[in-house]
Amino acid sequence: MRLIPLAILSALLGVTYWIGATIFTAKIEQDITDRTNSAIAAYKPAVELEVDGRDVTLKGHVSDESSRKAALSTVDEVYGVRATRDSLSVMGPYKVHAKYENGQQFVINGTVDDLQANKDFEKSIAPLEAVSNLTAGARPLINSPAKIALAAGAVSRMNNGQLWIDEEQLRITGEAPNASTKAQIEQHLQSQHALIDPLKLTTEIQVAAAAVTTTAYCQNIATHSEVNEMVLFDIDTAYIKDMYKEPLVKLIDMVKECAPDTEGNIIVEAHADQDGSEDYNYLLSQSRADEVTKFLLLNGLEAKHIASFAYGETRPVASNESHADKAFNRRVEVRFLNDAVKLDTLNQTIISTQSSE
Repeated sequence: MRLIPLAILSALLGVTYWIGATIFTAKIEQDITDRTNSAIAAYKPAVELEVDGRDVTLKGHVSDESSRKAALSTVDEVYGVRATRDSLSVMGPYKVHAKYENGQQFVINGTVDDLQANKDFEKSIAPLEAVSNLTAGARPLINSPAKIALAAGAVSRMNNGQLWIDEEQLRITGEAPNASTKAQIEQHLQSQHALIDPLKLTTEIQVAAAAVTTTAYCQNIATHSEVNEMVLFDIDTAYIKDMYKEPLVKLIDMVKECAPDTEGNIIVEAHADQDGSEDYNYLLSQSRADEVTKFLLLNGLEAKHIASFAYGETRPVASNESHADKAFNRRVEVRFLNDAVKLDTLNQTIISTQSSE
């Protein structure tokens, strides 16, 4: 009979020991996790860790082999770590090349750190056709998608051109249709030095011979009866943000190179969200139309090309129920129309609509 109490006592002691050991192990594991995370802070967020008892596994990406060894060594030196396991991968070099020739496809290849670059690239050269062959896995480059978009936008304004981006330089070569376009491209690139840094900017842009025309480029544009750009505004302002200026300059170049004698082929339509009174929003949309029109004129477009309209809050493209939706209603749509028949139809529609309002 004495064996039964002894067995119960042994069982209770075993459970108590197991609970104590589990709690103690969990505390050790959490302590090692905290101190190891602190030790590898310089490698985050690219590097993460998993802790199993006193064993630590490093996962993620490092820029080179020396960084891999340094990260592993750092963990080895953390007090209490029994073993360090390596699941790190070394990222490759950042390298991009793109080529554009006489209205043909704009092709881009390379390895980047952020595939957002694919979308930004395609948007920056619209309406030209894009072929994006970018893959991820490169070492980080600050603002890499924006760098690609900036360079591609510059090349798309040429008759033909190429760009190279790596971890040291942003290089652009090609042939501009005229001296004015060449100067505009170079000046704009120079003004974006904060975005281009820390890369070295190199440009080798030639001006097309007088006998060479932009026929191929304009024929490519002509396949799109309408080219749209949208400028979004902050609440209660008519200020044009820098990010929208480059696309507007591209529209100006399209007109000057492909339709210099056409009147009213740039349509400026301005809008507002529904905050505030209807009269106030109409005046606000008119201010936005005026600011965009002024920008077009200051950058070389003639007044004969521009037809400007303000609609206030009457033509939303999104609901006015959230901040994100309202942002799309605070807009100016700028359209380049190269189809004369369609242009006449549009103007008649606008006149008819305004008469009925």
